[in-house]
Amino acid sequence: MGVTDLAPEERNDSNRLTHRLLRKLKANYYWIQLDGMEELLEKATSEFPDSSWQNFFEQCLDAPSFPSKLILTSQALPKSIKQLEQYSKNNLEKQYSKIHSCDLLGLSIEESLESEV
Repeated sequence: MGVTDLAPEERNDSNRLTHRLLRKLKANYYWIQLDGMEELLEKATSEFPDSSWQNFFEQCLDAPSFPSKLILTSQALPKSIKQLEQYSKNNLEKQYSKIHSCDLLGLSIEESLESEV
């Protein structure tokens, strides 16, 4: 996505970078995968430390056209993301919902013991 036309002082401006990233994601198809998103969260609350991430995800969902895909994996899902998921489900037809989640429960004790053999 490049930063070639950013002045050095603009590279630390999170609002400008967010706006630029959103513009790119809305105009083109990108696959972005954030694995281990729990590392971005406050340990005690499982929430984002500031509102920038929340605002970013809200803007992605509010875009009428958003060809890019954001894949988030996390051992802890922030309440704010759960609220966005509920909003999406309540306000959009199911087939048009922009958020899809799946809880992975892992292996049972028996299954994990089988894999050791």
